[in-house]
Formats: sequence, structure tokens, C-alpha cells
Amino acid sequence: MKKFTAIILAAAMAVSLVAMPAFAATTADALAILRHVAGGEQLSVAQKEALGLGADEAVTTAHALAILKNVASADSQTAQFPALEPLSAADDLLLRTLFVVHKKAHWEYTMPTLDEENLSEALLKIAQEQYAFWTTATADDVEILKYLGTYDGSDVLIIQEKGKEYAEAYTQIGEHVFPQAAWVHKDGRFYEIGVAYKAGYLTDDDIGHIAFYAA
Repeated sequence: MKKFTAIILAAAMAVSLVAMPAFAATTADALAILRHVAGGEQLSVAQKEALGLGADEAVTTAHALAILKNVASADSQTAQFPALEPLSAADDLLLRTLFVVHKKAHWEYTMPTLDEENLSEALLKIAQEQYAFWTTATADDVEILKYLGTYDGSDVLIIQEKGKEYAEAYTQIGEHVFPQAAWVHKDGRFYEIGVAYKAGYLTDDDIGHIAFYAA
């Protein structure tokens, strides 16, 4: 037992100096390596290959410690960022429908207020195209590219016209950057993600989670 413990402590001091191969392994693999290093078990060529190691490559306790560190990190990330349940077909349709209603109301309000004399020809053309699109659009004309979770009743989505490429405009919140197509649905209304954050609908922790799922 003393020999086994001494091997682990010595490797812990040297682990940062050892080049770790990129492999996916489990706690059981780490224990097998430790038993091998302690002299109680030999690793077969197949086992080494499964770990991404060469047949003649020396296996050390540092490899086992790297595995254990990776497993612990993966477990922690899974706990912090659990897999999201996908939207149901009914919720997907409802959110797309409400988004169209929001955009239609926006353009029906905005278009008459535009001062055409002060708009460039290019900007006026874009505004006219958007007005024409959203005043006739249906839920079938938009798509939810990503569902980024629900936070205290706020549904966060990347949603936009079907087939449209992401706009080059982005919104930065702290150290995180989100595409212009990131929207928040709260109590039947849609808000740009930056507006929702400033309104207090999303916390800093929420933003961190959303950024993880958006990546």
C-alpha cells in the first residue's frame, strides 16, 4: 500500500511535465494503469491502443492521473451544464408563431415612422424588404436554429427567417458574444437578448449557461 501511494504522489509532481496523449478513458482505465505501474498487472497491446498509446510507449502513473482529472472535469461540466431537453413540436410552433407576430407588429409600427429622406437608398431598400416579408410571413417562414434553455420563465432561442444566414451584427454581454438572432421569449413577448439582460430577465449565471449552449 505504501509503494502504491508513493507512486501516485511522485507522479502528481511530474504530471505537468508529461505530454498526455488525447484519448477518451474511464476511471477503470486509470485503475488498470495504476495496477500496471505498481507491478500487479500488465497492459496488453490492445489496451494501450484503446488508450491511444503506442505498443512500446512507457505507461506511467501520470497517464492515470490525467485520466482521472479528465473524468472529474467531464463529470463537473455535465453537472453544471446538463443536456437540454429539445422543444416539443407544439412549443416550437408556438414560439415561431409568436415571433412572427412580434416582428410584424414591430415593422407595422416602425415603417411609417422612418424618415425616408434621411435614409440611404440601401437602408431604405432593406427596410422595405423587411416590412414586406414580415407583414405576410407565417410560422413556416421562420426556424429555431437553437434552443438555449429556459431561465425563470425566459425561453432563449436563436431564431430567424428560414434559410437566412446569420447577420454579422452581434451583442456582447460581459465576456460573452451572441449573434443578432439570439432572442428571449418572456410572458408572450420577445426581446433581444441584450434588452432582456438589462431588464433583469436573465442573470449573469444565466448568460454563462446560454453562452455554453450557444457555442
